[in-house]
Amino acid sequence: LDLPCLRNVVRLMMSFKESGKFDERVKIVVNRVGYDNGQISLKKAQETIGREIFWQIPNDYRVMVEVRNNGVPLVQQSPKAAITQSINQLALALSGKQDGEAAEATAKKSGWRNHWPA
Repeated sequence: LDLPCLRNVVRLMMSFKESGKFDERVKIVVNRVGYDNGQISLKKAQETIGREIFWQIPNDYRVMVEVRNNGVPLVQQSPKAAITQSINQLALALSGKQDGEAAEATAKKSGWRNHWPA
């Protein structure tokens, strides 16, 4: 959530709106939530984009570096990590296999509810 990224999202959304093809189908996903080094708040980002943030993926630099360096899929290397759980739940939400309420209950049980969309 930095200014250049938000600017690019706004431009992309404007382009989608002009084309009339993708505007309603696009969902906003925020990556590296919790990495507060100069980031814009989620509230300000939503205001800037003019859309709800559909999903938040937590920042887990250590896990991602391990995965990249080991060449192992995230789900195999760190299946219980918050980032893995968030990506798995995102996949379920996008596939329609789990509704938001059930996914939120799962998030609360697994302890990563702070990364679930508000």
